[in-house]
Amino acid sequence: MCDCTSSMASQIRTIRLQITTVAQQYAKMYDQACLMVVFLGYRDFDVKPQQRFELFEFDGNISNFVDFMSNVVAEGGDDAAEDNAGALQEAALMNWGVAGEKSTKIVIHIADAPAHGSAYSGRAGDKFPNKVPDVPVASIRGKNGEFTPGRANTLDCAASLQELYHLGIKTSFTIITIQG
Repeated sequence: MCDCTSSMASQIRTIRLQITTVAQQYAKMYDQACLMVVFLGYRDFDVKPQQRFELFEFDGNISNFVDFMSNVVAEGGDDAAEDNAGALQEAALMNWGVAGEKSTKIVIHIADAPAHGSAYSGRAGDKFPNKVPDVPVASIRGKNGEFTPGRANTLDCAASLQELYHLGIKTSFTIITIQG
């Protein structure tokens, strides 16, 4: 899960450049395992609804992932907080059972800004500290990949994290610095 706002261009590029090495190292460590990758990119409320989320569905083909990442563009993000809660909601809707019921499921969240909502952003530079904006809402859950009306984002990251937890998905939010 990755913040794809304007400030994240170098991190997006690093994901594309480093995923092959990560997959190779994983294969050496776990030779009997199958690594399935997914990408959920999110932007803030200032972009068109169909640009808010980008999804690469679970896939074991790293070349397909690299090709997809070549087209991910960093854009938007006109305040100091981002739509992390909306991204978590989208993550909870993904097909986490694709690799099997007993597979390990991990979300890595790459971001440089807190979520909207005064509980997360401290209000400093957050245009939406108390409510979501009145903008059209889109979800990435449509037939053949088209956008369909979705449920509104909330400012409650904890509820979205709880939803992921109930799906058996491990979530960890650690600040990681990627040089690249």
